[in-house]
Amino acid sequence: MRAEALPTGCLLTGSVGDLSPGRWFLYAEITAPDGVVQEVWLPTPGDGERAAADRQLYEVSQQRTPPWRPVAEVGTLGAAAAILVACLQLSRRASRRTGQPAGQRSEG
Repeated sequence: MRAEALPTGCLLTGSVGDLSPGRWFLYAEITAPDGVVQEVWLPTPGDGERAAADRQLYEVSQQRTPPWRPVAEVGTLGAAAAILVACLQLSRRASRRTGQPAGQRSEG
């Protein structure tokens, strides 16, 4: 891949060969002299055809996931699973007492 500075921005040119048929995306990540990282995605046909497009570069997010977040997510999923299991158990107990399948009401 080659980058060329232009008055209106920059031009990236290059080629990728031997793509199997299907939908492919070309990803480019550019680091500016000031250290800012920008990226761009370009869909390509994957059938030997040329792909060209005007795309705006955008800054790569530098946000980091807080170390506690995965633990909180697992805890939330665990709590939801526990509530689901408790609801199912209560439903089974109620159906045993009434002798009817859970969710059915007795008439009268």
